[in-house]
Amino acid sequence: MKHTVAIASDPVALPFFSRRLAAAVLALLCTAALLLALPAAPALAQDSKEKHAIDKWYDAAMDKASSTHEFRSVTQQALAKWDAELNAAYKELGGMLKPAGKDALKAAQLQWIKFRDAEIEVIKNSIYLMDGTMWLQVGDNRVMELTRDRALQLRRTIQTLNEGGGIAD
Repeated sequence: MKHTVAIASDPVALPFFSRRLAAAVLALLCTAALLLALPAAPALAQDSKEKHAIDKWYDAAMDKASSTHEFRSVTQQALAKWDAELNAAYKELGGMLKPAGKDALKAAQLQWIKFRDAEIEVIKNSIYLMDGTMWLQVGDNRVMELTRDRALQLRRTIQTLNEGGGIAD
C-alpha cells in the first residue's frame, strides 16, 4: 500500500516506512533550525563576550608551549590559578550570604569537592591510562576544567547577586 506525502509542495508516492522516515527527517531539520535560532544562554554569552583573565593567560602560554612537558606545565599552572580564583570566589560569595546561605554554600562546596575528587579518579583510571603522552595533557586539561567550571559558577552567582541588588534584609 502506498501513501501520498507532500514534501516541499511536491506530492510523491512513498511507502509507509518512507513517509515515517521523511517525517523524522523533517522533525530533525526543524529542531536543528530552532536550536540555531535560539539566542545563546547567558553563561555562554558571557564566556564568549570576554574571556576570563586566566583563560587569556592560558591561551597565550599554550601558544608558546612546544612540548607535552610544557603543555602540561602550563595546564598545571592554570589549575593553580583557577584554584586560587575558586577560593577567592567562595570567600567573596560567603561574605554576601546570610548564615543559612553560608551553611548551604559550605555544604554545596563539600559535595562539589567529593564530586571533583571522584571525577579525578575516573580521569586517572581512564584518560591517563591511554597510549600516547598527549592523553596526559588531555587528562590534565579535564582536571583543570573541573576547577575552572566551579570557579566560574560561583562568579556567576556573585554577578547575579550584584546585578539584583544583593540579598534582601
